[in-house]
Amino acid sequence: MRIPSQLNRDSLYRPKNQRPRSNDDYRRIIRLCLGLVLVLLVMKQAARPSVYQTFFDPSATSSPESNLTNSRQNPTNPNSPQTQNQLPESSTASYEFSAVDRKISDRLAGSLPQSDQQLWLKSLLEWKAGSNNAVVPSSVESLHQELTEITPNDINGLGPNDSSFWKLAVDTLPPWALASSDEEKAINIKRLAFLAALDRQATMRVVDGSVWRSGDFDSLYSFLHQSPFGPRSNLPMIGVLPLLQQPDVYRNQWIQVGGEVARVDYIKTPENPYNIAEYWQLWLRPLDGVNRPIVAIVPAIPKQVANFYRDGANDLGPELIIAGRYLKRLSYQSGVGADLTPVVVGEIRSAPRDVTSEVATPAEKESSPISLPLIILIAVSIGIAGSVTIMWNTAQAAKRSRKLRQSHQQKEMAHLEKMDLSQTDQPA
Repeated sequence: MRIPSQLNRDSLYRPKNQRPRSNDDYRRIIRLCLGLVLVLLVMKQAARPSVYQTFFDPSATSSPESNLTNSRQNPTNPNSPQTQNQLPESSTASYEFSAVDRKISDRLAGSLPQSDQQLWLKSLLEWKAGSNNAVVPSSVESLHQELTEITPNDINGLGPNDSSFWKLAVDTLPPWALASSDEEKAINIKRLAFLAALDRQATMRVVDGSVWRSGDFDSLYSFLHQSPFGPRSNLPMIGVLPLLQQPDVYRNQWIQVGGEVARVDYIKTPENPYNIAEYWQLWLRPLDGVNRPIVAIVPAIPKQVANFYRDGANDLGPELIIAGRYLKRLSYQSGVGADLTPVVVGEIRSAPRDVTSEVATPAEKESSPISLPLIILIAVSIGIAGSVTIMWNTAQAAKRSRKLRQSHQQKEMAHLEKMDLSQTDQPA
């Protein structure tokens, strides 16, 4: 008769063939080790900004560790022919366009789809920079059609020659230096008005005070494209607080910001009309001691800054001065919650003496850390090895238990045989 337990209704008698619990301990240890590997893997991936970049930045399509390559272009050399052919300093200032030119340019820019606006903006930026290779986009015919539909009833003050001048302005993009007559200079002013209208169209798509949106990248790529041709002097040094508190005053303006490099992110971009393949996103700690970062986006960085990115150092990097255009206020997750940081798109203008102007090259790309597939392969290998070890220990324990059971059975059989012999030997 078996007496059941009052706790779980199990028998109070010890089971005869109780298996050793050492195998369960082994299994528990292996499970804990695999869980620890999984936690370490998740922690490693969670520490990478590129994991979250895909949710906020559509242009981040690949990991910087596996695609650390040369920047798009070298910093501008003041003695290079390309720099010597760019506009004089006065030509980069804001122009006062007539009301008629402003209305016509706004109407032409608004009649183009976004893709054609990007092509025209790129071509006009190259023309303004003094390039001889500025190409007129194929949508020029649609601009001609739009110009023929403009009448004096639509725009007050429209002159009889305005439409013909505008057609000449969009038909060709000759180098700026070739404009000698007053008529050619007037046509150049119309091209600049059209460029300003396209720039305003791109600015209207920028979403201020948010994370990266698809509408931000037209202005971002155009700012990167024109960063080597910006003004070389008389740029104001602006702190982080004015940029955050007065965004409408500084938006799209050429300014300078400075700070110590705190973080470097490599961003690879998708295909775009500006042929920008990648750029660098620098998180700067302001020099004025304000505990708010500044995001500077540049097409090229020095070697020392690239090494700072590869090493993943926790200390601050060199002090840099960035000259560029103020894009927007970017929302990011700080230690105290959601916060805003200003974004300036330009190029590095000043760096310490120990930071050379030579940029990183593909030949200098250091070996990247262990990739995610390799970590998964190592974890799977550890799991397989642990499973094989558990199966081997289980087989050995079963073999020992079988031998022990057989030895006990043999002893009992021998004892029973002796009892049978003793009973048969007794007289009846």
